Amino acid sequence: MLGRHELSPERYFFRWRPRKSFFSKEPLIDCFPPRCIPGSLTTAASLRRLGKLKHASPFVSVRKWLFMPEAQLAAEATAKILEEKIRTRRARVGIVGLGYVGLPLAVEFAKAGFSVTGIDISGQKVGRVNAGESYIGDISSSTLGPLVESGKLRATTDFSAVLELDTINICVPTPLRKTKDPDMSFIVSSCQEIARHFHAGMLVILESTTYPGTTDEVVLPML
Repeated sequence: MLGRHELSPERYFFRWRPRKSFFSKEPLIDCFPPRCIPGSLTTAASLRRLGKLKHASPFVSVRKWLFMPEAQLAAEATAKILEEKIRTRRARVGIVGLGYVGLPLAVEFAKAGFSVTGIDISGQKVGRVNAGESYIGDISSSTLGPLVESGKLRATTDFSAVLELDTINICVPTPLRKTKDPDMSFIVSSCQEIARHFHAGMLVILESTTYPGTTDEVVLPML
């Protein structure tokens, strides 16, 4: 592990927060120095000499340094991009499993303004969704039809659609076995298909009813 004074400027960056705003909600300021400065406390004047802080008062001191690996920086940046897409309704949403949980969820996302792709292994369900015909009691065809016609909601049996998605909600069934534990085979098979087309920046949410720890113990290792 690199020591504090040996951090590579090509692999690490630092954030600093002025003393006056250390306990406030003001965001940290990202800086990419040509070299790493030893120590945990410096001044704005020092940063200005590096050419990284041009207009700050020399009396403002840096209270906190955080050195962060490049991979973590990239992950944070990707998360922020996805968060902005979700906030502005530009995120492309995927729903795996178009049953009594998945189809209503897909409809709600589409009604909220998202572009939704439903994925199901049943060609019959996919055909009826694309025709605007509902087979779920809680969703009427008069509600589903306009969403399909407007292009906000579509369905497919092809998991390669995952390549175009930003988020995926897994809503496949988990029927109880004779031993009273959930059958995980549908979750496993769905994750295997998703993993084939999984890409960086994608959010995967497990909606299926299952035991605590399934995401960490089953889903995450497969992705």
